[in-house]
Amino acid sequence: MNNLDNIGQTFQWAGQRYMAIMQPFAEKIFLGLVLIEVIITCVHFLTDQDEPTRLLAELVKKSLALGFLYAMIVNAPIWFSAIIQGFQQIGGQAAGIPDLSPSTVFNNGLAMFQTIYRGFGSLGWFHVTIAALIALVAGLIMFLSFALIAGQMLLALSEAYIGVGGGVLILGFSGSRWTIKFAEGFIGWIAGVGIKLFFLYLLVGVGITITAGWNAALTGWTVADPSLPLTIAGGALIFMLLAWKIPDTAAALVGGAVSLNLSHAFEAVMAGYGLGRILTSQKTAGAESGATLEGGHSLGASLEAGDKAAAANNGARSASARPTARMPASGDGVPSPPPSGNQTAWVGRSSATQQAKHTGQTALL
Repeated sequence: MNNLDNIGQTFQWAGQRYMAIMQPFAEKIFLGLVLIEVIITCVHFLTDQDEPTRLLAELVKKSLALGFLYAMIVNAPIWFSAIIQGFQQIGGQAAGIPDLSPSTVFNNGLAMFQTIYRGFGSLGWFHVTIAALIALVAGLIMFLSFALIAGQMLLALSEAYIGVGGGVLILGFSGSRWTIKFAEGFIGWIAGVGIKLFFLYLLVGVGITITAGWNAALTGWTVADPSLPLTIAGGALIFMLLAWKIPDTAAALVGGAVSLNLSHAFEAVMAGYGLGRILTSQKTAGAESGATLEGGHSLGASLEAGDKAAAANNGARSASARPTARMPASGDGVPSPPPSGNQTAWVGRSSATQQAKHTGQTALL
């Protein structure tokens, strides 16, 4: 019986049809948000009067990030389908069951229940014992446990197919820094679904191996012994709990980690923009402080030169204001000027000439 596989195939076809419808709308939303983002970025740079080279660098960075996101929208049918199918194939090969599917798990549980039911039916209604009823209830628990595990696998597959098909529209909101969180959540969710399938296939592979031993043990089981069915039922319940808990925990951890990464492209751009503004303002402030310091040095030098000139002028004034030595007054009461250096030298030469003439006359006599 492959009813569960047919249900999964139907969800896969529906997801592909939804993706073909949603993809053009996602591209229009993305391009519109990119246009708004570029306009706002240019307005910010023009308002701050930043350098054109910095604006060009930021636009290049944003173009790279937005180009990757746009490629993700265009190639979503190929990329996301490859992610889901890749996790399925890796999990199945690691578990040793390449063709593992929800129907395989369901059929294993059904086979164990049929074994117990055939033993119960062989007794007849008039020979039913309490041990046989207990074994029948245990068989029902086995079947329900494996049915829930198969349902978990089908739920994960259907979630992936429908999520990828309809969720491609959410990728269109990755064109702006204000709406990129929607796309981050979607990418994290898809990654979480893939990890959930991977761990689920690993656990189910282990469970199928254990189920082969249970089927072999039930082959020689007798209705009068309910201990074996109860033991298998307890193991099936534990197996079901593990298959529900572990994949969900792994999906939550991986999904949360992925949701923190997509915005780094925009955060790095805004951080670089803010750092550039800080460095520019610091350079401007440093230039202004240097100019002020240089002006202060020149002003101090001017003041020092002015003080020196004032001191020299005051010295000249004090020298001109000193008293001059005067010669004693002559007989006519008119003060004679002080002898200068030239006059003193002339008097000396006259006296020497007169003495030479007097010596010559003495010699002649």
